[in-house]
Amino acid sequence: MSNWKINKRSAFIILWLVCFATSLLKGQELRDTTRKVNFFAIPVLLRTPEYGWAGGFSGAMLFKTSRPGDSLTRTSAIQTIGFFTSRQVNVQAIDASIFFPRQKYILLAQISHQYFPDKFWGIGPHTADTALARYTFEHFFSFAHLKKRLTNHFYAGAMFEIHNVFNITHKPSYAFDSTSFYGKQPYLNIGPGISLSYDSRNNSYWPTKGWLIVNQVSFARKELFATYDFTKWICDLRWYRKIHGAHTFACQLYSYRTYGNTPLRDLAALGGANNLRGLYSGRFRGYNLVSFMGEYRVVIYKKLSGVIFGGTGTVYENTNEINNATLKYNFGGGLRFSVLEKERFNLRLDYGYSDRNNKAFYFTAGESF
Repeated sequence: MSNWKINKRSAFIILWLVCFATSLLKGQELRDTTRKVNFFAIPVLLRTPEYGWAGGFSGAMLFKTSRPGDSLTRTSAIQTIGFFTSRQVNVQAIDASIFFPRQKYILLAQISHQYFPDKFWGIGPHTADTALARYTFEHFFSFAHLKKRLTNHFYAGAMFEIHNVFNITHKPSYAFDSTSFYGKQPYLNIGPGISLSYDSRNNSYWPTKGWLIVNQVSFARKELFATYDFTKWICDLRWYRKIHGAHTFACQLYSYRTYGNTPLRDLAALGGANNLRGLYSGRFRGYNLVSFMGEYRVVIYKKLSGVIFGGTGTVYENTNEINNATLKYNFGGGLRFSVLEKERFNLRLDYGYSDRNNKAFYFTAGESF
């Protein structure tokens, strides 16, 4: 087993994130002790193909920004996590989803640091399993997205992103050295974005009915001190339908397109815990991506649920490359255990299979979509 990489910077960051999340909790309680706040802190044990086995700390605060019992305002969540893995990855992050009274405004925010020894097979849908190259990078990422309700379930939003990628190293390899792409050297991306969305889901964590339609465009510009000029356009369409009793069908159509001098860490990446499970996240990279996933969910008994899922997708440069020869497939199943039964916030264990070289278990928190 590899030695775990724990340095002073990472230890300081994870300590800061824990203290910051704790201070947020205390501040919430001091402002209005009549509001119900749920807080839990648990040891982290997870496994994904990208991370291997990971251990650390996770804390979450769930609360209402409006009066208790308000059914028109969803439960807000601030989560913090820090973990180190058997593959020398270390991650520290804060993720917040704040729903203001009657959901007139929604704030989504993230701050994270990561050191990550990653894998690279090249660009495009036809890269071979044997063309594996290894590289490492470190990054700081911050993101804020404020959405305002326009009418009914429609929202318009503004975003801002800062992404600093540094300490990029790699072993000499044909895939990494011979492939032409931006981002082989450290770079900084800074830029704004806009969004338009529709959200009629009845729950943020385990929806049983409704739609989520997200359309967002973000820009990285040299005028704002970014290293590269490029644009990202994301379309995310999700539908949830209760079939009978505790049985629900969920599906997602996802598109990710880039324009300009898009660097490596902002290229489309197929696979991972939230895409085609079974494929290593980034097993196939490209300038654009399209995928479709379906999932059948059923509550087995109280806090225990089960799912079966399947999907297909590919990366591409031109739309005429989307065909049977480039599409990748996956299927699998898993179990869910609700740690917050009322909110239906789940721990999940999934097994995804794509082919004999791409299959994996995932043990993590929250749904894939």
